[in-house]
Amino acid sequence: MSYPPYVTGKNSVSIIMLKVLLALVPGIAVYVWVFGSGVLISLALASLTALVSEAAMLRLRKRPVMPFLLDGSALVTAWLLALALPPLAPWWLIVVGTLFAIVIAKAVVWWPWLQPVQPGDGGLCGAADLFSGDHDAMAGAAGTGAGQTGIP
Repeated sequence: MSYPPYVTGKNSVSIIMLKVLLALVPGIAVYVWVFGSGVLISLALASLTALVSEAAMLRLRKRPVMPFLLDGSALVTAWLLALALPPLAPWWLIVVGTLFAIVIAKAVVWWPWLQPVQPGDGGLCGAADLFSGDHDAMAGAAGTGAGQTGIP
Protein backbone atom coordinates (compact mmCIF):
# COMPACT_ATOMS: atom_id res chain seq x y z
CA MET A 1 0.00 0.00 0.00
CA SER A 2 1.31 3.42 -0.85
CA TYR A 3 0.43 6.70 0.79
CA PRO A 4 -0.19 10.16 -0.65
CA PRO A 5 1.18 12.25 -2.13
CA TYR A 6 1.28 10.16 -5.26
CA VAL A 7 4.04 12.20 -6.87
CA THR A 8 6.69 10.40 -8.85
CA GLY A 9 9.64 11.57 -10.88
CA LYS A 10 11.10 15.04 -10.65
CA ASN A 11 7.87 16.69 -9.54
CA SER A 12 7.45 17.42 -5.87
CA VAL A 13 4.44 18.63 -3.93
CA SER A 14 5.81 22.17 -3.87
CA ILE A 15 6.37 22.20 -7.67
CA ILE A 16 2.84 20.93 -8.30
CA MET A 17 1.33 23.48 -5.90
CA LEU A 18 3.34 26.26 -7.58
CA LYS A 19 1.97 25.13 -10.96
CA VAL A 20 -1.57 25.24 -9.56
CA LEU A 21 -1.02 28.76 -8.22
CA LEU A 22 0.42 29.89 -11.56
CA ALA A 23 -2.54 28.33 -13.38
CA LEU A 24 -4.89 30.42 -11.23
CA VAL A 25 -3.23 33.74 -12.14
CA PRO A 26 -4.98 34.27 -15.53
CA GLY A 27 -8.35 33.52 -13.94
CA ILE A 28 -7.58 35.92 -11.10
CA ALA A 29 -6.68 38.62 -13.65
CA VAL A 30 -10.06 38.19 -15.37
CA TYR A 31 -11.80 38.10 -11.99
CA VAL A 32 -10.20 41.46 -11.07
CA TRP A 33 -11.07 42.92 -14.47
CA VAL A 34 -14.74 41.91 -14.20
CA PHE A 35 -15.44 42.32 -10.47
CA GLY A 36 -12.78 44.79 -9.30
CA SER A 37 -9.86 44.63 -6.94
CA GLY A 38 -11.82 43.29 -3.95
CA VAL A 39 -10.73 39.79 -4.88
CA LEU A 40 -7.08 40.77 -4.32
CA ILE A 41 -7.93 41.78 -0.76
CA SER A 42 -9.76 38.47 -0.29
CA LEU A 43 -6.74 36.57 -1.64
CA ALA A 44 -4.31 38.42 0.63
CA LEU A 45 -6.51 37.95 3.71
CA ALA A 46 -7.09 34.25 3.01
CA SER A 47 -3.37 33.69 2.30
CA LEU A 48 -2.28 35.36 5.53
CA THR A 49 -4.88 33.47 7.56
CA ALA A 50 -3.92 30.15 5.96
CA LEU A 51 -0.19 30.57 6.56
CA VAL A 52 -0.60 31.71 10.17
CA SER A 53 -3.10 28.98 11.05
CA GLU A 54 -1.04 26.29 9.29
CA ALA A 55 2.04 27.36 11.26
CA ALA A 56 0.08 27.34 14.51
CA MET A 57 -1.31 23.85 13.86
CA LEU A 58 2.12 22.52 12.92
CA ARG A 59 3.60 23.92 16.14
CA LEU A 60 0.80 22.33 18.16
CA ARG A 61 1.51 18.99 16.49
CA LYS A 62 5.27 19.46 17.07
CA ARG A 63 6.04 19.27 13.34
CA PRO A 64 8.62 21.30 11.42
CA VAL A 65 6.93 24.47 10.20
CA MET A 66 8.91 25.69 7.19
CA PRO A 67 8.86 22.52 5.03
CA PHE A 68 5.08 22.36 5.25
CA LEU A 69 4.56 26.08 4.72
CA LEU A 70 6.85 26.08 1.69
CA ASP A 71 5.01 23.21 -0.01
CA GLY A 72 2.27 25.66 -1.04
CA SER A 73 -0.74 23.55 -0.11
CA ALA A 74 -2.02 26.11 2.39
CA LEU A 75 -1.81 28.85 -0.25
CA VAL A 76 -3.66 26.74 -2.80
CA THR A 77 -6.41 26.10 -0.26
CA ALA A 78 -6.58 29.82 0.59
CA TRP A 79 -6.69 30.95 -3.04
CA LEU A 80 -9.36 28.44 -4.04
CA LEU A 81 -11.50 29.39 -1.06
CA ALA A 82 -11.06 33.14 -1.68
CA LEU A 83 -12.01 32.70 -5.34
CA ALA A 84 -15.08 30.62 -4.43
CA LEU A 85 -16.48 33.28 -2.10
CA PRO A 86 -18.16 36.45 -3.38
CA PRO A 87 -15.67 39.22 -4.20
CA LEU A 88 -17.17 41.57 -1.62
CA ALA A 89 -17.62 38.98 1.12
CA PRO A 90 -17.11 40.32 4.65
CA TRP A 91 -13.57 39.96 5.97
CA TRP A 92 -14.69 37.75 8.85
CA LEU A 93 -16.25 35.26 6.43
CA ILE A 94 -12.94 34.86 4.59
CA VAL A 95 -10.99 34.50 7.84
CA VAL A 96 -13.40 32.00 9.42
CA GLY A 97 -13.72 29.98 6.20
CA THR A 98 -9.94 29.79 5.83
CA LEU A 99 -9.49 28.89 9.50
CA PHE A 100 -12.08 26.13 9.12
CA ALA A 101 -10.33 24.86 5.99
CA ILE A 102 -6.87 24.74 7.54
CA VAL A 103 -7.58 23.93 11.19
CA ILE A 104 -10.52 21.54 10.88
CA ALA A 105 -10.51 20.11 7.36
CA LYS A 106 -6.75 19.92 6.88
CA ALA A 107 -5.04 19.62 10.25
CA VAL A 108 -7.59 17.78 12.38
CA VAL A 109 -9.43 15.58 9.87
CA TRP A 110 -6.46 14.76 7.63
CA TRP A 111 -4.68 11.44 7.96
CA PRO A 112 -2.05 10.22 5.47
CA TRP A 113 -4.28 7.35 4.32
CA LEU A 114 -7.67 9.05 4.49
CA GLN A 115 -8.85 12.52 3.59
CA PRO A 116 -12.65 12.53 3.64
CA VAL A 117 -12.88 16.29 3.09
CA GLN A 118 -10.76 18.43 0.81
CA PRO A 119 -9.65 21.47 2.84
CA GLY A 120 -11.02 24.04 0.41
CA ASP A 121 -14.39 22.30 0.29
CA GLY A 122 -14.48 22.09 4.06
CA GLY A 123 -13.74 25.79 4.38
CA LEU A 124 -16.37 26.66 1.79
CA CYS A 125 -18.96 24.56 3.65
CA GLY A 126 -18.03 26.23 6.94
CA ALA A 127 -18.26 29.69 5.38
CA ALA A 128 -21.53 28.86 3.62
CA ASP A 129 -23.03 27.67 6.89
CA LEU A 130 -22.05 30.90 8.60
CA PHE A 131 -23.16 33.12 5.74
CA SER A 132 -26.52 31.47 5.10
CA GLY A 133 -28.11 32.65 8.33
CA ASP A 134 -26.70 36.15 7.96
CA HIS A 135 -27.82 36.29 4.33
CA ASP A 136 -31.40 35.34 5.22
CA ALA A 137 -31.51 38.01 7.91
CA MET A 138 -30.16 40.65 5.52
CA ALA A 139 -32.64 39.69 2.80
CA GLY A 140 -35.54 39.83 5.23
CA ALA A 141 -34.42 43.21 6.53
CA ALA A 142 -34.28 44.55 2.98
CA GLY A 143 -38.02 43.95 2.64
CA THR A 144 -37.77 41.41 -0.19
CA GLY A 145 -39.81 38.85 1.65
CA ALA A 146 -36.92 36.40 1.64
CA GLY A 147 -36.25 35.13 5.13
CA GLN A 148 -39.78 35.98 6.24
CA THR A 149 -41.23 32.50 6.02
CA GLY A 150 -42.87 32.52 9.41
CA ILE A 151 -40.72 29.58 10.48
CA PRO A 152 -38.93 30.41 13.76
